[in-house]
Amino acid sequence: MKQTYAPFTADTIRGTLVFKGTGTVVANQAEQRAIAEWAFTRFVQARGTYLPADYGLRLFWLEESPSLCGTLWVYQTGLAVAWNCPGTEALGVGFLTATQMEQFYTWLDSGKRWDIERAGQVAGKPVRVILYFGISDTGEGATAEDIEKVLQFVREVYAGLTA
Repeated sequence: MKQTYAPFTADTIRGTLVFKGTGTVVANQAEQRAIAEWAFTRFVQARGTYLPADYGLRLFWLEESPSLCGTLWVYQTGLAVAWNCPGTEALGVGFLTATQMEQFYTWLDSGKRWDIERAGQVAGKPVRVILYFGISDTGEGATAEDIEKVLQFVREVYAGLTA
């Protein structure tokens, strides 16, 4: 990270970040926030505070269908992990792209609830989709159109990590 991004100072949701990078990539606002989220997590850990394994997990998606069976976790740092259906094997790990991070944080900061559970059948085969996204259950519910956009987003991230 230090060798990738150029130095910057940014006011983020986690406070002011002074990043002394040695790289040449100019971090956009979403990338600056992701770095601040990562630094905050490391700060909490350095203080000796116990963090559960799911600390910072902001998006969980599971889809079981005739054409796809997978799970995706996305953390507040932008780290994404694609899993097999049972959740026993990581199939791919990486960070969201700058564009994906911008969209992820826009949705995350909207205050909307994105939690859905769907079950049914397609061509006589069971289909199940679960999506938990966000940190608050006090906001208004996301629209059906919003949810479909998030589902398309997670499927694209999953496909990119497992390609």
